Amino acid sequence: MMSPDPVNAFSNSRGATRTASARVLLVIAHKLFREALTIIINQAGGFQVFADAGKGLEAIEICRRETPDLVVIAVELDGMGGIETAREILKLRPATKIILLLSTTEESSMLRAIRSGAVGVVCTSSPTTKLVDALRAVQQGRSYLGPTAWNVVIHRVKQTRPQDRGGFEHLSPQNRQLLGFIIQGKTTKQISATLGVAEGTLRSRRKELMRKMGVKNTVELITSALGQGFEH
Repeated sequence: MMSPDPVNAFSNSRGATRTASARVLLVIAHKLFREALTIIINQAGGFQVFADAGKGLEAIEICRRETPDLVVIAVELDGMGGIETAREILKLRPATKIILLLSTTEESSMLRAIRSGAVGVVCTSSPTTKLVDALRAVQQGRSYLGPTAWNVVIHRVKQTRPQDRGGFEHLSPQNRQLLGFIIQGKTTKQISATLGVAEGTLRSRRKELMRKMGVKNTVELITSALGQGFEH
């Protein structure tokens, strides 16, 4: 499971306000790890684990009653797997943001996680600070791929033959500019400040861009664009 790094994980706890905390649901098979991550996440500042589950079906039932802001799901679950659980939760709560925890670095598993609808992917061999980083990034409207997941994306891009790469003629200059900012990891607020465009307008443009690219979330948007050779 994730390597403990409590000193760094707790470093941002000072000054956090309970009322501003994002509600987090943990879905991990082992109770010991759920309890450990609950302490770390609650002490990180800005987050509150309000419930946890050891199985996918249990998590789905919680989401029928509650509306979590963030759900952290281990891919390895008994019964319904983590990826299927993520998809079912997104059907119930499309606005909920999901981070998947993987215990394997196998490329096929990484790609399945990236394509699942999750907006964050973290390996369980990472320090717990990486999970906190992922929670912060996702809560701020960005996506998070740990170094291992990014390596898989880059490897897949390198394997793509030039003749297999799609063109971007169907994207307007405005679409391409926005896509470039997203790949750079810019938040909607940062893009708004740079372009002088309202955040609501940018959110609408992002939806249009995803529709044109045939993807459902930012992670898929980035991996699809890089896989097709988009240069920014």
